[in-house]
Amino acid sequence: ADLSAVARQIPASPGEAAQSFRVVLDEARANRPERKALQFRLGAAVDRVAAVSAGSLPVLSAIGGYDFARPNPRIFPIQRAWKPSWDLGINVRWPLFDGGRTRTETAEAVANRRAVEARLRDYDSVIDLEIRQRAADLGVPGVGDARGRRNVVHRERQRHRDIDHRAHCDDRAEHR
Repeated sequence: ADLSAVARQIPASPGEAAQSFRVVLDEARANRPERKALQFRLGAAVDRVAAVSAGSLPVLSAIGGYDFARPNPRIFPIQRAWKPSWDLGINVRWPLFDGGRTRTETAEAVANRRAVEARLRDYDSVIDLEIRQRAADLGVPGVGDARGRRNVVHRERQRHRDIDHRAHCDDRAEHR
């Protein structure tokens, strides 16, 4: 993001300054490969929660086969001629008692998803802080005091860590 261009354009109102700063911040977030990787990991974690929680659902499978062989081992008495044979089958599996495996794996996947969400929020706050510090260095109007912003970001980061830790502990206590 080109903050020097934003610094050269002095907005008419504080609202315009906040709007142009928000555009720069959104562009910085969109162009960071680390953030894209975290978003990819978050999508994978969400998919893993869905896949693991499906472990408690019943499974219905259909099986079929056709053989044309010489000799065909499915036909008795065995003859030295080409003979066709086929078979069909249906299999139903419903895991009623898995010893809590599915519930535990689901809790683990949810905890991992929450951890990735926390890392993404943490990374976003770091990006926000970096952009605000750079904007304050360039004298962009409407950004505010960088030291005050740094303290706010640090407090928010600590608050998110505390919330995620409590949620993880609650999940572990719930699934014991």
